[in-house]
Amino acid sequence: MEKLLSKNLIITTIIFAFVLLFISNTVAKHPFFTSTQRKTENLQNKPPILTYFDTARLSDSDSAIKIFTSDVSNGLGILFVFTLNDTVIDSLLIQNPNIGPPTYRIIKGSTKDYLVVTTIEESGTGYIKEVDSWYRANQYFHTTNKATLSYTAKLGFYGDEKETEETLANYIPSTLTQNSIDVEFTKKKCEKVTNKCKTSTEKKHFIFLK
Repeated sequence: MEKLLSKNLIITTIIFAFVLLFISNTVAKHPFFTSTQRKTENLQNKPPILTYFDTARLSDSDSAIKIFTSDVSNGLGILFVFTLNDTVIDSLLIQNPNIGPPTYRIIKGSTKDYLVVTTIEESGTGYIKEVDSWYRANQYFHTTNKATLSYTAKLGFYGDEKETEETLANYIPSTLTQNSIDVEFTKKKCEKVTNKCKTSTEKKHFIFLK
């Protein structure tokens, strides 16, 4: 009995040694952190590639800033870089908390311009919520990057078996002043069986935060 146990122990030791040798040889040939992975990591850490987007007037002078953008955070965010006279004066990172990237546009006012960014705040099967956030175009985006105005730009319910419901917001350009804006919300309900829709509108007055 003891000879049998001793023989089994020797066989087990030999097998274990062979397994260790195989693992060691495999790791040597295929290290966990390959040069390709390191190169990829280095590329990800490089500064983002900027793309020229638009020009906006500064709210406190007759000058204008150029806006450059770049996709960041695996496409779930936008980095805005602002330059004045070819000098970077500030940047603003806006991340989409859900499906990305955000969309954006410059709204031209009578005396100043605004950067408006639309993000998808919530989404699911048959449901979506998008939000518009307004930012003043000035030289202090980083220190005052709090949105001056935010509201739900789109709210859609499409999963119900009987009907769909969608509310869209559109700002009214003629009402844009230095301190406020009017936004019209159009609500549309449609019956899926008959394809008949009912539409209603509501106007809301918003005052920009200082």
